Amino acid sequence: MVMGGGNGSFVRKLIKVCRDSGIIYRSSYIYGGLKGFVDYGSLGIKLKDNLRSFWFKELSNPYTYKLESSIILNRKVWFASKHSKFFLDYTVDCKFSKKKFKVDSIAFTLIQVGDGKLRGQKIPNLEVLTFIININSRLVLKHKLRIFLVKRGFNSTKKVKFSFKNGSYILNNRGSALSLIAQSPVFLKEKGLLNLKKVNLMFLVNVGNSRSAGEGFLFLRPETAQGSFINFLNIKDSFKPKLPFSLIQEGKVFRNEITSKQFSNRLKEFSQLEMHFFLKNNDTLLFIHYKKLITKNYKWFIELGIPYKKVFLEKIKGSLGLSHYSRFCVDIIFKSVMGDIEVAGIAVRGDFDVKQHSKYSNYSFKFFNKKKNKFFLPYVIEPSIGLDRVILAILENSLSYKTCIGGGSNGSLTYFLNFLDNLTPYKLSVFPLVKNNLSIKKKSLHIFNTLSKGADVFYSFENSIGRRYLKSDNMGIPFSVTVDFKSTTKDTVTVRYRNNSRQFTIKVQDAVLFFNNKFN
Repeated sequence: MVMGGGNGSFVRKLIKVCRDSGIIYRSSYIYGGLKGFVDYGSLGIKLKDNLRSFWFKELSNPYTYKLESSIILNRKVWFASKHSKFFLDYTVDCKFSKKKFKVDSIAFTLIQVGDGKLRGQKIPNLEVLTFIININSRLVLKHKLRIFLVKRGFNSTKKVKFSFKNGSYILNNRGSALSLIAQSPVFLKEKGLLNLKKVNLMFLVNVGNSRSAGEGFLFLRPETAQGSFINFLNIKDSFKPKLPFSLIQEGKVFRNEITSKQFSNRLKEFSQLEMHFFLKNNDTLLFIHYKKLITKNYKWFIELGIPYKKVFLEKIKGSLGLSHYSRFCVDIIFKSVMGDIEVAGIAVRGDFDVKQHSKYSNYSFKFFNKKKNKFFLPYVIEPSIGLDRVILAILENSLSYKTCIGGGSNGSLTYFLNFLDNLTPYKLSVFPLVKNNLSIKKKSLHIFNTLSKGADVFYSFENSIGRRYLKSDNMGIPFSVTVDFKSTTKDTVTVRYRNNSRQFTIKVQDAVLFFNNKFN
């Protein structure tokens, strides 16, 4: 039984599960925590490692090169990539709640005007923005509607398109709507929203005492991508790859997010998996490989055990939704109980980045086309995964309940993490039935060492065997192996399955063979 429940109760339960199981902790917990930051425990690190390996394996081929680039780069990198110009948000302050809001989150709102008052309600699907103006008669002309908007501070409404539906005029141009809101202090003031300003999403950090070029105040990287682009020539010189080839890396990135969402949904420090696929500047080839990479990343996410009904692809349209470097983008969205969460994006960056760095670094990023007898800049496709959000999706999907069997907890409801075998941090747990029997302890350690050669194994002898079983379930470990008095005389162990608590007895050598076949 997969866990459901309300948004708030679910998040609280998930936070407790992650803390108790050693997956994710609140950062700076003993000092009240720090919003937008989390720490990973032993289980969380193993889960991350498994996901990273699975992704690398899924996307790698003989022409894939791994890279680990620096977190802090020369600030000229961000000038050339135009992050210093475009990587920002607009914010407003609410005079009632004293909170800060992103302007685009206000834009993605259904605004109803009735009785001279503004009422806001979130749109379930943010792909299309609509403003609905309640006007009960078709006799009201569109230009009068524009005048109505202008009086409320909206400017440049001539290019805005309206349609009529169910007794209402609909303004259905997403870009224009955001532009109207950003340029409309009168509207913002009516809503109690003040102090419209730009916020740089990149963290500044002071490096050394010098403020010369490349030193002084620098930025923590907001993406790993630029590390791939500035090392493009190093890889090209080291390995002499032919197109197409790809650079792949995982690392920490930092974004000064204005609003940090629930738990690990929107962090200011997070892990990113990125591939940069370089190919010839041919649009036909571009879209062939683009579709393949969308399919591969979608398949990878589904193979994590996420149900199809909870995953959908969203095509990002228009200059408002796309990043400044992106020509096209398709996002992979997870339908969480906390709302829709973007877990990945597959973007066509084209030749934007290589062109920019060629221009500002004075190094050539060009390849030579022998058939056409001319040089060209390669195109780039970028699958980008938010690893922390993927983990959040897996945790939400894995959190399940079952009824306890036997012991003092018989009949009560308990939770377990129903991880897939290839993702679970530990494949097995080994428990000596009692901790004060030397023969059982030695036998259990021998079995632990044998099984550890083929899988990650958890070992514990503290607390009663029943409590250890529950702990093993809570950690998402599929099988528990118990070493008892018969183990020392008959060379058998008791194997227990996480999902239904059923047990069976098996010879040690058969158990080793069984688990080796299952996990390898």
